[in-house]
Amino acid sequence: MDCLQSWDKPIPLKKQKMKMAYPLAVFPMWFRKMVEEVSTSVQTPCELAANIGLSVVSSCLAQRAHVIQYKTPLNIWTMTLLPAGSGKSPVCRFMKAPIKGTVLGKMALDDTTPEQTFRIMDNHAGKAVVISAEGTFFDNVLTNRKVSYGIFLKSYDEEETSHDRSGESIILEKPSLTMGICLQNKTFERYYNDRKFQAIRDNGLFDRFLISVP
Repeated sequence: MDCLQSWDKPIPLKKQKMKMAYPLAVFPMWFRKMVEEVSTSVQTPCELAANIGLSVVSSCLAQRAHVIQYKTPLNIWTMTLLPAGSGKSPVCRFMKAPIKGTVLGKMALDDTTPEQTFRIMDNHAGKAVVISAEGTFFDNVLTNRKVSYGIFLKSYDEEETSHDRSGESIILEKPSLTMGICLQNKTFERYYNDRKFQAIRDNGLFDRFLISVP
């Protein structure tokens, strides 16, 4: 796994020097076994299934548990960078299968816009889940400005946010968003080098992702 340590000083992906094995051993056996079997079945790196699996599990814990000492929400955002045709879609399908047909599954989106995220949260006690194999999330964030992408920043930390809709102010007291996004390496580099993404970088939206580059 290559680790991207700083968004302020981009390092070309091919020149990453810091590498370490994905720490599968720290996970419970049931999680590790599912990751290993899905990865073997689809012939993909374990980082992909593990990251998506972490996002799915954290979506179950969101709003239900916190790290007490720091009052930290347990919803996480993961991003896995892989070339095109690397099996991202089937892995996402397998790893989110446990929540399919559940109440949590009704909150799950393949992709989202700020407006759609707010609507899902408003209808489901402030929660939403994004598991996307396509990586168009960042395009949607910038092209749809009916709602500021600040809702993502707020919902990462479970901080109160509001949105005026049809003349009525809708308030989410404890919004919680979990994300597991897959992205092509070249698409990531294009996003990063695009000037219009400067504001997103400056506001720390990228920094909230746990990033793996198998």
